[in-house]
Amino acid sequence: MNDKKKQFNLSRLIVILVIILVIGACVFGLYWGLGLNKKFQDAESIKETIQAYGGLSRIMYVIFHFVQSTLLPISNFPTIVAGNLIFSPWENAILTSIGVILGSLAAFGIGKLFGRKAVEWVVGEENTRKLLETFEGKEKLVLVLILLLPLLPDDIICFIAGITLISLSFFAVAVTFLRPIPIILMCVFGTGEIIPFHGVGLVIWAVIILLFILGGNYLWRNWKKVNEFFERLNNSLARKNK
Repeated sequence: MNDKKKQFNLSRLIVILVIILVIGACVFGLYWGLGLNKKFQDAESIKETIQAYGGLSRIMYVIFHFVQSTLLPISNFPTIVAGNLIFSPWENAILTSIGVILGSLAAFGIGKLFGRKAVEWVVGEENTRKLLETFEGKEKLVLVLILLLPLLPDDIICFIAGITLISLSFFAVAVTFLRPIPIILMCVFGTGEIIPFHGVGLVIWAVIILLFILGGNYLWRNWKKVNEFFERLNNSLARKNK
């Protein structure tokens, strides 16, 4: 009975892997075959690509962020800039957050479901090894810091988190509440209209950066309290879902 169950699980795993490889091959083939690898490096080209979908542009914009967070873990900064050229800053922040959060959960799930080999295939063996060493013994703290601070490799970290001891519930809470913060900062304030990149604006930006650094330092020094807060929040959400 156990042998049959093992054979069934192995067969199911092989089928899932084949499906993922086929989907991945199709996505990568279309991505480079259609020249999207060049378009997605330039905000103006991304803008034209998204606007070409007309009424579906918002849905496609969310899908682009989802794909960039999972199958193509590359910087979504040019896409965010393009989003500000199409949508209002706040609408862009909401759409980007939806795509990125869903993509982050999918990346975490890939790590949990398929393990280290799958993550190494996406992220690279050397990057995986170095990031796991960074995570060791302080997984939740490192995750929170990287999700909170802008311009850090948070998409890659979501894959890595999937092969650590971090639970899905903690990851989901952390991603949902923390990933929108740097996204809002880039979408709403990164345009330079609210806080200009000259004169007094430079002083304000310096203060914002300093606050992020101080916030990271606070998390590092008071991680036990912060972790307890996340656990209480997680337990509260779990009780509401029952």
